[in-house]
Amino acid sequence: KLINQAYNSFAYLSILSDLNKSLEYRDLAIEQSLKNEDQHDLAFNYTQKAYILKFQKSDSVAHYLQLAREIYKKNPAPVYEGILLYNLAEYYGDLGYGDSLIFYGLKANELSKQTNYVQVSRVSKALLFAYYFNRQEYESAEPFARGALEIEKSRPSINYVSAFVDMARIQ
Repeated sequence: KLINQAYNSFAYLSILSDLNKSLEYRDLAIEQSLKNEDQHDLAFNYTQKAYILKFQKSDSVAHYLQLAREIYKKNPAPVYEGILLYNLAEYYGDLGYGDSLIFYGLKANELSKQTNYVQVSRVSKALLFAYYFNRQEYESAEPFARGALEIEKSRPSINYVSAFVDMARIQ
């Protein structure tokens, strides 16, 4: 378990400077998850690998997201599922599939409320806000901007400023 956590840390750190190195560490984490027979870690690592591959414009993104999804169907893990659903929403949004972005974004947002996972709730709301804002559907965008702002009020960070900017954009 500790080895897997180390690989995860290296993968996160290297994503800032070297995507290929990040993928190497993520593959080591996947290998360790398989060795440990830890399905939740495996699904999480598949999700994170897909996230890295997305930056490389790889065709394998959907494959890894689907692998993670299959594991979560058999072994529910709501917090990690929220991350997966958000990644699916973002991925399909990047491909231009607005209906899928909304579907998975709303599911991620709902699951994040159930699990009280604030970060997924914030990014899901921001993704849904951006979708509706870019379509100039300001009334639909507003609740997501307000929701993100409420989250950021409870945990001030740089995102707090971003949430205020989003609200200003729709006023």
